[in-house]
Amino acid sequence: MDANDYQDACLRTKIKDFDLVCGALGLNNNSSEVGNIIKKALYQNHRVDYDKLINALGDTAWYLATLSNYFGFSLNDVFTTNIKKLQEWYPNGAYFDL
Repeated sequence: MDANDYQDACLRTKIKDFDLVCGALGLNNNSSEVGNIIKKALYQNHRVDYDKLINALGDTAWYLATLSNYFGFSLNDVFTTNIKKLQEWYPNGAYFDL
């Protein structure tokens, strides 16, 4: 399955009243859930619950796919644009001094 196939599959389960606010809030909420799982592992001595993590990542991806579609972008467009930007910012790779 490539990114656009995934996006098409996501759109089969799109929320009936999906709009910009629903997409933005859902993306934010689910990516925050990913961060919370990692935060708890790093700072509160929790074990990473990999089932919760993969589900939160999947939900984040679902909102990314549906929100991208809302604006008329394919996931391949989003991913390609991001890689081009990263190549411009870091032409020698991701190593840099802080």
